[in-house]
Amino acid sequence: MTSHKVTWLEWAVISSVEGGGAAANTLAENNVAVISAQILIIIVFTSFLLAWAIHVISY
Repeated sequence: MTSHKVTWLEWAVISSVEGGGAAANTLAENNVAVISAQILIIIVFTSFLLAWAIHVISY
């Protein structure tokens, strides 16, 4: 059950990151604000996943 949740979360993050990257490249190649916002979102998602995984493992 736990590995299924992790797999689903990883898949959701990977597809949103890839989709966001494609959108940022097509719509706003030179828009630094959009790119910075996307990097920030990726960092937040990664931190959340790491904290969640550590919590599950130590539990």
